[in-house]
Amino acid sequence: SGGSSGGASVDTLMAEREAMRLVALMVGSPPCPAVQHRVRALPGGLRAILARTAVDERLPQMREWANLALKALVDGCEANVAAVAEIEREALAAVSVSQE
Repeated sequence: SGGSSGGASVDTLMAEREAMRLVALMVGSPPCPAVQHRVRALPGGLRAILARTAVDERLPQMREWANLALKALVDGCEANVAAVAEIEREALAAVSVSQE
């Protein structure tokens, strides 16, 4: 992942950006616990948001919306903090294994 969308079309990238914007706005400030839980419960939900926190030159606003969404998703939600930490540990372990 790492923010790369491969050969994604402009329409797909725009749809992804709007979906990320929607997540960031739905979680809100103050955060909505029901939305925080729902995103964590979605298969790949937090992973998808984390993947979009990297810079994508084709759609620079994506990173900003992903960062806002992630901040709101972990704000006051220990379950999401733990889930994000686990995803990051898995990613680091995968990088370590691939470099061996």
